[in-house]
Amino acid sequence: MKTPTPSLLLLALDFPPTTGGIQTLTWEIYSRLADLTRLAVAPALPLDASDGDAGSFPLVRTRRPVGQGWETVHYLREAAGLLQRQRRPPCLLHCNHLFAGYAGWWLRRRWGLPYVVWAHGEEITKSRHPRLLRASLGAAAAIFVNSDYTAARVRERLRPQAPPICKIPLGAAASWWQTPPQAAPAAGPPTILTVARLSQRDRYKGVDTSLAAVAVLRQRGLALRYHIAGDGDDRPRLERLAHQLGIHDAVTFLGRVAPERLLALYDSADVFLLCSREEATPRGVGFEGFGIALLEANARGKPVVAGRSGGIPDAVVDGETGLLVDPLSPAAVADGLQRLLADPALRTKLGAQGRERVRRQFHWEAAADQVRRLHLDLLAGAPPSGPLRGGPAPSKRSADMRPQGPQVGASMPPRASIAGRLTSGTRAAGALGPAPNKRSADLGPWGPQVGASMPPRASIAGRLTSGTRAAGALGPAPSKRSADLRPWGPQVGASMPPRASTAGRLTSGTRAAGALGPAPNKRSADLRPWGPQVGASMPPRASIAGRLTSGTRAAGALGPAPNKRSADLGPRGPQVGASTSGTRAAGALGPAPTK
Repeated sequence: MKTPTPSLLLLALDFPPTTGGIQTLTWEIYSRLADLTRLAVAPALPLDASDGDAGSFPLVRTRRPVGQGWETVHYLREAAGLLQRQRRPPCLLHCNHLFAGYAGWWLRRRWGLPYVVWAHGEEITKSRHPRLLRASLGAAAAIFVNSDYTAARVRERLRPQAPPICKIPLGAAASWWQTPPQAAPAAGPPTILTVARLSQRDRYKGVDTSLAAVAVLRQRGLALRYHIAGDGDDRPRLERLAHQLGIHDAVTFLGRVAPERLLALYDSADVFLLCSREEATPRGVGFEGFGIALLEANARGKPVVAGRSGGIPDAVVDGETGLLVDPLSPAAVADGLQRLLADPALRTKLGAQGRERVRRQFHWEAAADQVRRLHLDLLAGAPPSGPLRGGPAPSKRSADMRPQGPQVGASMPPRASIAGRLTSGTRAAGALGPAPNKRSADLGPWGPQVGASMPPRASIAGRLTSGTRAAGALGPAPSKRSADLRPWGPQVGASMPPRASTAGRLTSGTRAAGALGPAPNKRSADLRPWGPQVGASMPPRASIAGRLTSGTRAAGALGPAPNKRSADLGPRGPQVGASTSGTRAAGALGPAPTK
């Protein structure tokens, strides 16, 4: 058999040895596609970790880890630089997360590298950058999803036109269903098991509702044990809740459990419980995109009780492999648990049917084979094979797979940026039109500089200071009334000068005027929680984030307010002293200089 030409590039935001559903999916599928893979890029290893299982997989680690905010931006920039060197055709980039898809979109625009994106669930509904989301998903060659529910959420955000949306049935590792399960201990009360992250951002997993359901069962006189495997910053709250409900003697928080111990842990349980719900938060709706843990429980012959929400109905067949219940009702959850705990024959039947379903339909070999077929179909220009849950292939107006990269349709907002930052009232040269010409500056591995009319240091690399963003960059255009205080930060008003930047970047050794001095008065800057609201008396050319050219200071930045002789804040902005270029403003660090 002819060895395939390596044509797959992988950009992983989440990758082992860190744990989670996305990490498991990425390793189980793409390690089986090592013969197709030219290069895989993953974040730097955590301390005291190793890539012992990587084997022949062509994996490269960046110098930077993935974290919050800026750490992710830096990682994607470094990863994009590594990938663009391997872009020779035929080639297709696989992005295992929406954020990785942002870098994929830029690589498509800059180098003509086609890409696919995985959509897992709540990162779609909680995205802080809806326009960037639509641009990166809309220009993909295809979108891989884990459930019909996730596919529907993607379609909602890409109407009326979307790339092919391909559902990839996930799975359990072969060891889960090849090793015969052990019967739960007969002695003692029955055991209920939950395996989940106990983090505040993942409260949609419904562990609090599970605890309330256990309390209902105790009130009904049932003796039982409830084991919770997992850890996170929400664990103290859940432990307090168990005490408040009076069930702390029946509940055991196991903390993080090593993967090699999970099989025995599932075997020790009688019923697996995961009552995830769809939960609205300030950032959007949280939900379970699929629920690999439910398949793992079935693979060990355990019946499941799960919340009827999100993508869980793809993982659980109600009445066949488990019971689906109302995840918002502790009483309904308790009813489902009581039905299984009171009927050993039903537990055995549902567990056996679930195990057979996993063996037949949900295993990683089948998922990897489907991804392989889709990869080869897309490279050949053929319609993707397999179950599709989306619209037709993107039209020429939405994502034209030409060498110069996708030409995003004319309906895209002109202020959208490849990573979310544009200075007020401006846009990157060619950002949403034809490829940038030679006159527009090239930032190298990240993207095009802003065109010639922009300040030379302005960048569209996507950096925003905490709590702020560029006017209109990733949301509706701001109103004329100066500042709409939304969770994103101040929306700079239309009356602000076109050169004022909200990006908040200062060149080396500079500070915004008044940054460390006395509180500004009402006429200069109202310091609300989201940042200074620049007053009407500010000069048209003053920047609301205080960017100054290299080596200069704003008048009065670290001393008393400048007097009339040192810096006259007139309509043209501060008149910096006569010692200009490469110097600081008169009076910047003390009283006005003498003549």
